[in-house]
Amino acid sequence: MNSYITIKKKGKSFVKDSNSKFYGFAFQVNDQEEVSVAVEEVKTQHPGASHYCYAFILGHDGNEQRANDDGEPGNSAGQPILRQILSLEVVNVLVVVVRFYGGRKLGIPGLIHAYGESARLALEDAETTVIEVSFKLIIRDILKNDYLIYSFVKRYDGMLVEPANSPGGDFVLSFPIRKKDELVEALKELPNFDWREQD
Repeated sequence: MNSYITIKKKGKSFVKDSNSKFYGFAFQVNDQEEVSVAVEEVKTQHPGASHYCYAFILGHDGNEQRANDDGEPGNSAGQPILRQILSLEVVNVLVVVVRFYGGRKLGIPGLIHAYGESARLALEDAETTVIEVSFKLIIRDILKNDYLIYSFVKRYDGMLVEPANSPGGDFVLSFPIRKKDELVEALKELPNFDWREQD
């Protein structure tokens, strides 16, 4: 996979149904720790809500998914949120929907609609973007001809992540994954470079 779709920024939404208020928040997240931090942030900013329901998809291939109903009837909150994320084919995304109960039950269909609509609007507000998958190399220019490093960066659409802190030191470089095979073959032909892939 050379690229994936995620969201650009934090998105927000508001839906009202039978006096219940639903506040939706979409976050770009990269791991479980960021998910936990974002959920706690929403809880702190909206104390006293009756429910904090959410869903997320992590990983470039979307292999980690979870939905949480937070006390709402089974599959009436988390799953509708997750379906909205799936419909956009985005990954590394968390959507939290906060409900303030309005005194009147909405029923399962009503909950599904309210949570799904809150998620959809929050994701719409966040907008989508395409991210190119990259990998990092640590390269040492044994001959101390740093210009060769910079020419490699330019030739293979790379980016300097961390310059060498001394002549002949290690450079940390980032390259598009689509260039990996070509780049590795080129490096094999240059014995003046000592290199390894960063974990």
